[in-house]
Amino acid sequence: MLDFISNPSYKFLIQLSSSVILLFIWSLLLQKAILQRTCIRVEILKETLLHNGITAFLVTFSNPDDYVSFHLPLWLVRIFYSIPSF
Repeated sequence: MLDFISNPSYKFLIQLSSSVILLFIWSLLLQKAILQRTCIRVEILKETLLHNGITAFLVTFSNPDDYVSFHLPLWLVRIFYSIPSF
């Protein structure tokens, strides 16, 4: 085991893996601290399936990225190739 650690050709690999491990541990600790600060009582927010469905519908169809990335190319294809809309 000491040969692996003392070998200079593995130095970069050891530093990279230890950095990834430390970053992962730091992110877990940070996430735990944020969750403890922003803990919301369940009694205050009583969400229903209808409320979540309406919110998801509004967020999905009000997103401008959806129109730019999906609807606009379809409209251009219909215009240039005269594909009838359904």
